[in-house]
Amino acid sequence: MQKVKHLDYDHLNNCESTQVKAKGEMKEEKKHHTDAERNNRKNKHAKKDEYERDDLHNIGVTDAKEKQL
Repeated sequence: MQKVKHLDYDHLNNCESTQVKAKGEMKEEKKHHTDAERNNRKNKHAKKDEYERDDLHNIGVTDAKEKQL
């Protein structure tokens, strides 16, 4: 009977330890996810601006070539 109580105590301690560790890892993962999402939004904005500049440049080049003809 004493051994069962001891095993139950160890089990409870292991469960608590695992839960604390899991919460810490979840916080770290959430922070990583938030940072990655923020970086992706910045990159998306930069790529969109670059696309618009390239598009305007290409329109200008096309117009200049049409005028030459």
